[in-house]
Amino acid sequence: GFEAPLTGHIDVLRLTDKIEVWDYKPKAERERYAATQVYWYVLMLSRRLGLGPEDFRCGYFDEHVCYLVDM
Repeated sequence: GFEAPLTGHIDVLRLTDKIEVWDYKPKAERERYAATQVYWYVLMLSRRLGLGPEDFRCGYFDEHVCYLVDM
């Protein structure tokens, strides 16, 4: 089994028509795993809050680009 705890933190949590989870990534254009990371943030939050993934929006960004991750 996987014994190591998951670590990390959400950089921006925003309430609009959905709960938005955003993660700042320097050089976001080169990121390989950021989409997976914010996806897991949403899955953990949705479970903790008793909401469905459809209640969330997530993505990652830097000073130049912003990527929306499909749930």
